[in-house]
Amino acid sequence: SSDLTYVWNGLFDRAIDVEKCDYFMTVHDDSEFYPSQGQYWADILINSLLNNNLAKNFGVASPEDVRDARKITHAFVHRTHRDVFGALYPEQLSNEEHAIWISRVYGYKNTFLHPEGLIIIRLFIRVKH
Repeated sequence: SSDLTYVWNGLFDRAIDVEKCDYFMTVHDDSEFYPSQGQYWADILINSLLNNNLAKNFGVASPEDVRDARKITHAFVHRTHRDVFGALYPEQLSNEEHAIWISRVYGYKNTFLHPEGLIIIRLFIRVKH
């Protein structure tokens, strides 16, 4: 299994079992969300899962990533995701496969991408002199 998959799954389990969270989002240290308005993003993502016509809190939601609007790079799921799949990500997935898997696993009717905001990913490049 991928080391990063192990970390994400461990954080997901801790959020549910220890912190008693209902929702979980994969966020990276180089991400910025715009517009930044307090609970704005949380409300949009929660409501998209709560109002799913198939089943309440079923699916995955995400703000659209400006680098690739077809892939979910910041997955937002409810605790029921673990009931269905057993973990955030299957343990055999590599880091590169996370976005592909989560973008496809729920199908288009249960995948909620929100283009009304942006995720900016900063790239840091080390220059050697």
